Amino acid sequence: MALMPLPENLLTLGRAIAFLALGSMAAVPQLEAQAPPEIYRVSEVLSARGFDSIRVISFNNLGQFVGAMDGPGNRTHAFLWDIGVNHDLGTFGGAKSLACGINDSTQIVGAYLTNNTRHAFLWQKGAIQDLGEIDNTPKLGFEGELYQGGPGQIYWTPQIAINNRGQVTGHLGDRSFLLSNGTLSFLGVAPSGQNFYAEQVNDRGEILGRAVQSGGGMHPFLWREGQFVDFDQLVGSHATPTAFNGRGEVIGTASSALGGSIRAFVWANNSLRWLAEAADDLHPLAINNAGEVVGYARNPAGGQTACLWKAGRLYDLSPTLDLPAPWQPVAARGINDRGQIWLTATNGLGPIRYFLLTPAIQAEVSR
Repeated sequence: MALMPLPENLLTLGRAIAFLALGSMAAVPQLEAQAPPEIYRVSEVLSARGFDSIRVISFNNLGQFVGAMDGPGNRTHAFLWDIGVNHDLGTFGGAKSLACGINDSTQIVGAYLTNNTRHAFLWQKGAIQDLGEIDNTPKLGFEGELYQGGPGQIYWTPQIAINNRGQVTGHLGDRSFLLSNGTLSFLGVAPSGQNFYAEQVNDRGEILGRAVQSGGGMHPFLWREGQFVDFDQLVGSHATPTAFNGRGEVIGTASSALGGSIRAFVWANNSLRWLAEAADDLHPLAINNAGEVVGYARNPAGGQTACLWKAGRLYDLSPTLDLPAPWQPVAARGINDRGQIWLTATNGLGPIRYFLLTPAIQAEVSR
């Protein structure tokens, strides 16, 4: 598969914007103190009885969450949280299980550990489909986001994703796959022959992922219509796309050099813009189809606060939320098309807790 050709004027403009903007970071505005226009109802996402910790990994437009719960006896079970009730999905006949993604039809994907090998799965209406062996790692997690589980359990979340068309992506062995309409196909390698690791899929069937660079580290790519878009060409060095939506809008961060100042970007319709002009240390984590972005921002004291970027303005979510003391918001991890926000909070000592923020007036979602 060939690298998607990009107009030279776009490449030149992208590089110029990246290095000019990233190089002028002297004045950094503070995060706006004003509250967002919405009033939110707060619900906590709790583990099922018999489990002592929980990790939320994904949610959908219905406000349903999936992830994993850890409990005594080194147990790890996938779960579905729906309207305040946590449903233990079990381990599907294996030793452990972990749910990584959910769509609006409540189809769930993830990984389970069986016979010391990791397998990808698709769960729907109580039935499981084994999608194949990921690898022979004798642990549930390996790559992806670091997961701090129960006592003594630290592992990595596998990257298996599903969109609202029921398409599933991830990787089996060193090959990334796309399951579409019951047919499993493989995506091949990224430009220069690197293995491409698929991580997210949107409703267009576009896939966001990374490839191992020859000198080490990961190289971000977007797979679209059989071709690759190289984000390092668009944004400059040290670009890290974090999420995209059903319209193909990609968000992420970039810096001019390793260890340099972080800037947040949005890439849409082959055009690059910065999420907040000259704002430093803003980390976008999710974007919905209305273009609303959530994430976190560093504050002058060295901590971080959950934030929302909407209609060209940046809002601090912390002052508006009535969380139980002493819990404080640290990041907004997701936002769906109804404007519901998935929030993480900490007391500075114990494990992370998870909350669903529901606006009093929710946006309509077309199905």
